[in-house]
Amino acid sequence: MRVKVSIVCMVLLGAFCGFEIYHQTGIVHATKKNGYGCLCHNFDPTPSVAVWISGPDSLRAGTEALYQVNVAKTGNIAAGFNVAAYFGSLGIADSTGTKLESESSTDSLELTHTMPRFRSGTDTIKWLFKYRAPLTVGWIDTLYAAGNSVNNDTTPDGDVWNYASNFQVRVVRPNSVADQSPIPTYRLAQNYPNPFNPSTTIRYEIPYQGQVNLNVFDISGREIGTLVNEFQTAGSYEILFDSRSLGELSSGVYFYRLSVLAGGSKPFTGVKKMVLMR
Repeated sequence: MRVKVSIVCMVLLGAFCGFEIYHQTGIVHATKKNGYGCLCHNFDPTPSVAVWISGPDSLRAGTEALYQVNVAKTGNIAAGFNVAAYFGSLGIADSTGTKLESESSTDSLELTHTMPRFRSGTDTIKWLFKYRAPLTVGWIDTLYAAGNSVNNDTTPDGDVWNYASNFQVRVVRPNSVADQSPIPTYRLAQNYPNPFNPSTTIRYEIPYQGQVNLNVFDISGREIGTLVNEFQTAGSYEILFDSRSLGELSSGVYFYRLSVLAGGSKPFTGVKKMVLMR
């Protein structure tokens, strides 16, 4: 009888999942926000799969930044994921190799894989995605994720999954990343993520209002693009740099330079290195 029950369960699960891990529109409603995990791959989460979200833990109201979902398991062959936001909105940032889809019919705040991504020299498989904070200052938004590790044999056998810990993002005022304290000095932060492909976020702080220029240079020192060229008030800023906006850039080292000409202070110039990996 137990054998018959197991066979029936496998048939029903196969009918539900189609014994197929390649989905044209992805599988949604699998996070702690709105679902019960990756039921096609197993009924219960497995501790051997580590899933986590990384990115800024505070964001200016209405602004966008890059985040990353990670799925790790010893001997990982391929993996998939789901990400959902409670208040803010999500966007596609990583469409190389694995295309990401948003669920438009019922929940526009969710992203999912449409094909598994295979490991590349590491047991951790990663995807970038965009998150835009809501306009209401003071909210604490939550990002949810689930990830599955699959053996790519087209059946659920041997596939396992787990939830990520809920990732909280504090929504702050447009002129401050963390609080309303005065900006004490100029600061040009390291871009995140780095290395990146195709997009990365650059943050900087200016203590005085003035003319701000943020430019990109190649390894030879040739200027190849301008990200900011405007008058800005004192505060904290972030720019989402999409390398595709400058054409077909090759893999390698690039530099970004912040130049500020402000009254009340000496001119400021800061330079950081970033790495584009195709």
